[in-house]
Amino acid sequence: MGHARCLVSAGDEKFQLRLFAKIIEDQLSVRELEVIIRDGENIDKKTGKKVKTIAEPLTQSQDTFCYYLADKVSSNVDIRKTGLGNGKIIIHFDSEVDLNRIIEIMNK
Repeated sequence: MGHARCLVSAGDEKFQLRLFAKIIEDQLSVRELEVIIRDGENIDKKTGKKVKTIAEPLTQSQDTFCYYLADKVSSNVDIRKTGLGNGKIIIHFDSEVDLNRIIEIMNK
């Protein structure tokens, strides 16, 4: 029952199905599944340590969006996707003033 509760909170159906396959394949415990859902990381069954998932390449539209956003905020932008379907959009800034400038731009 614990696995099911975790899967329900995992997000969209596609992601849930990938996680289900991973549970079966790697015989994940509920705790390991919670870590994957929370952090987007895998746990090495032998060492018990977290291992970063392999980054998924960006689609052309995602890459275009990255360039558009970088141009809009005049700062470097990275999009990092994991093989589990989650990821991060990272906007780099150099100072508190630069961060506030980016926030103002995004609030327009």
